Amino acid sequence: MESSRKLEAIRALIPYSCEIVPAGCASAVFFYVPYVPFKSEPGVARVDSFYAASNLAYNLAGRYAEKLREFGIACSPNPEIDYKAAIGGSVGKNTLLYRKGLGSRFAIGAILLGEELPPFNGAQYAEMPCEGCDLCARACPLGAIGERFDRGRCMRQYMLRPEQAGEEVWAAFEDRILGCDICQRVCPMNSEEEQPMPQEVRQLLDYGNFVRSLKEGNLGGFAKYFGKNYARKNSLLAMFLICAANAEDKRFFELARQCARSDSFRVRAAAAYALKKLRRRREDGVT
Repeated sequence: MESSRKLEAIRALIPYSCEIVPAGCASAVFFYVPYVPFKSEPGVARVDSFYAASNLAYNLAGRYAEKLREFGIACSPNPEIDYKAAIGGSVGKNTLLYRKGLGSRFAIGAILLGEELPPFNGAQYAEMPCEGCDLCARACPLGAIGERFDRGRCMRQYMLRPEQAGEEVWAAFEDRILGCDICQRVCPMNSEEEQPMPQEVRQLLDYGNFVRSLKEGNLGGFAKYFGKNYARKNSLLAMFLICAANAEDKRFFELARQCARSDSFRVRAAAAYALKKLRRRREDGVT
């Protein structure tokens, strides 16, 4: 199949905005799966909808690659390369990529081709108004955005290692257990639209259901929606304890007491924070 027909096959197969860029002696296809933030709901742990879109993009890359191989196009999905560096283009102060009509709210899927194809840009770069705009820097509760982006202070990074943070950072998590959308939420390049959580996701993240799943070690539902890499019991348990403490939900005081004896330092640290906040709540007699 000649290059032009292969390009047509790729564009016909992938319904999302996509780009084809050089990748060494070959080419890579990148496509953008848009997402809308979930609304926060009382009694439901918050996961940034980016992770659902990212998991979808990962799985779609595998399906598209399988189909492209049927067309005679050698390729492999989800290559271990720096997607943002390979694509380039419009970047915000938070180092996120932006595209016209999408803002920064999209997950990237990637397929590495076994040959070089002509470059193709099906997603227009956005004109960034960042110069003179400090909305994201002022909104970030941890000061990660300034003259340069400090990835080590980004809330998302702390969520992967909460035991290395302190109470000020844990309080900033609020009801989140994975992900942060604060800098994107205030960016004028993004829509203010939100969506209710799908019913299955809401049930999955309901405090009671989520704790039950953690106790049973049944994290298949979480992996299904948000990816296997994040379905780790101790990490999610620690983040839930912090979430419950911030929500001042006394129902989980006993869970925190049990977790204070955990073999995991990550879980023990979160349990200590939860006990401190929830004990104060109990002593105040607040229901």
